[in-house]
Amino acid sequence: MDGGKIILVNPKEIFSRFLYDYDKKIRPLSWDDKNSEWTKKILGYFIDLGESLGYNVYTDPRVRNGYYEYLVDLCWAIELKDDYPNEWGIELAIEQEWSTELKEIYYDFEKLLDIKANLKIMICSPRIKDIDDILLTFQKYVSKCMIKIPAEKYLIIIFTRDINRKESERIKIEGYEIDYLGNIKELGYKRFPEF
Repeated sequence: MDGGKIILVNPKEIFSRFLYDYDKKIRPLSWDDKNSEWTKKILGYFIDLGESLGYNVYTDPRVRNGYYEYLVDLCWAIELKDDYPNEWGIELAIEQEWSTELKEIYYDFEKLLDIKANLKIMICSPRIKDIDDILLTFQKYVSKCMIKIPAEKYLIIIFTRDINRKESERIKIEGYEIDYLGNIKELGYKRFPEF
């Protein structure tokens, strides 16, 4: 594809790479920074990653000039230019919601149910007490979704802050994979300093 190096992605690889890169490319943010700053920084990370892997990246133009959002906050597309110039597919779709309100988190996740993509990523920062309910609800939504593609997977990335821990461990980023049937698997977590 245009000399690019398209690499098909999977939840564990993307989550591991995200945790590895977090300190260098995202963490200068503070937990108290505006949601818009978190959105810009994290989507910027996925723009750079997608481009480095050879994907055409689409997102809201407020994130970076010259990019356009397509149904979701960000997507990586493979554009088939040779035999079928008007067809393309979405490899990865991202929605993120920084509000702790469950209805806002669920609303954004529902967008991922409606889009065809091999990997769908939901990034959110709920209250710690709501995490189990959120994961159960996501599983239920996926299992009850009428149209399913066996190859699709969901990566859930959850950010939380625990002010009762020492400063160097206050931010926790955890990952979960949900398959097209709604089965969930924990991918792990890593703790980071708050500042």
